Amino acid sequence: MFRASRSRRGPDPTLGYRMLLFALGAATGLFGMATERNWLVSLGTVFLGAGLLIAIYQRRKSQRLRQIEGDAEPPTRNTDEDP
Repeated sequence: MFRASRSRRGPDPTLGYRMLLFALGAATGLFGMATERNWLVSLGTVFLGAGLLIAIYQRRKSQRLRQIEGDAEPPTRNTDEDP
């Protein structure tokens, strides 16, 4: 069963790019649907796919770095912090 970790992972250097690609993809796709232009809908899909690929690449890169550093297990939560 999948269980999401609630621990902090640090800053994500690609978050801004992914948000920009999502906004561009959504706006382009919706505009393409409103004007009934299939090529704009396709372009919006390409933007969304690019954002997804960046997210997958970043996640795999961070997993490889943790394995190289010997910290393959997720960090434990500090009990001294308030929730």
